[in-house]
Order: sequence, then structure tokens, then C-alpha cells
Amino acid sequence: MNTVVIGKWFDSVSEHLDSIAVKNMPARLWNVDECGLQDHFVPQKVVVQVGKPCYQATFGEKGETTTVATAFNAAGTYMKPFVIMKEKCLNASSVFSVCHHT
Repeated sequence: MNTVVIGKWFDSVSEHLDSIAVKNMPARLWNVDECGLQDHFVPQKVVVQVGKPCYQATFGEKGETTTVATAFNAAGTYMKPFVIMKEKCLNASSVFSVCHHT
């Protein structure tokens, strides 16, 4: 990473934005960012009754990931965050029935 490489990247992006005619249209320039949240937490401290044993469970896997994403554009408009959770695979007919109520 250096000034020349960064300069070439910005030049390339600028040329691309010119080629698709959106360079001066900030409402059409969006950025999306996501973050993965794990459902397996390892607490550092616990509260237990005095004199009772305290156990910490450990697992070989990291748990399941829930993805939270949001998007905003160069004009300052933003979308509310959306959550993507793990689900079973759906076949085409069930996706169609979920998305297109008759």
C-alpha cells in the first residue's frame, strides 16, 4: 500500500464512475458494510452462590454467525440495519410461496 497504488485505485474508480454516468449523482453511490456476530460467548466473570461449584463450558466450535448489515449513500441517506440469520435451505416452490402471496 503506497501513494502510487492508492492514486491508481482512485483514478480507476473515477473513470468507472464516469463510464456509468453516476459520478455526480451521490444518491446512487452506495456503500454496504456487514458485521458477523457469534452466538457463543465465553464470560470472563460469573456470579455464583458462595460455596457452590462454578463451571465454564467450552465448545470445539465457534457457534453460529448472525450477520448484521447496513447501507448508506454519498448523499447521506441510509437504510436501517438488516439481519441475516441462519436458516434451512428452501426449495424453489417454498421461496416462491413465501415471496409471492396469492
